[in-house]
Amino acid sequence: DGRDAPLVEETERYRVAWSHGGLMEEATVTTPSMTVPAAHRHAGPVTVTVRQLGTFADSAVATIIIT
Repeated sequence: DGRDAPLVEETERYRVAWSHGGLMEEATVTTPSMTVPAAHRHAGPVTVTVRQLGTFADSAVATIIIT
């Protein structure tokens, strides 16, 4: 079905943080996707970090800059 099952995890959760125009926001999501609001993208580049939240530990941070 194109989905990755969380291995040895009770749930699939991600912490997504993004910064734009000097502001930082954060959300916890249960799917590996999220839409950054268009209003945030108009303030210049948006830096997005994603970390998978695990039962025993969190993953390393993945970072992308959207221009």
